[in-house]
Amino acid sequence: MIEEAEKAIEIIIQSSWNDTPVDWDNVTFVPTKGNSYIRVQIEWIDAFGAGPGRTRETGYVMVSFFVPVSDGTRFQAKLIGKMSKIFSQVRVSGMQFKPSRVQRVGENRGWFQRNLLIPFEYTYCKEN
Repeated sequence: MIEEAEKAIEIIIQSSWNDTPVDWDNVTFVPTKGNSYIRVQIEWIDAFGAGPGRTRETGYVMVSFFVPVSDGTRFQAKLIGKMSKIFSQVRVSGMQFKPSRVQRVGENRGWFQRNLLIPFEYTYCKEN
């Protein structure tokens, strides 16, 4: 079931995002110096019963936004706003995305980084 949820998240981003290259988890990616990019990671946090035969899992999508150091943060803020809006408007069967928050990371190897954390709940029927 986790595979289906992760695939849905990937499809959401692939179909809605063309502003920067995307660095997917566990896929070879080499950023181009001077060009902004995002990194997508999915973190699963907890699972519990959600009624007879149903399971609810919680987690978050973490999208890291990298812009060149000294370029300021306005372009990055625009990208963050766009991604936040994408997830606030999308509807996926069994998934509910919660309001997101931004986490400042700062400078990291020539990039200025902020993360968008998008909590979600995924409810599905248990397989027998």
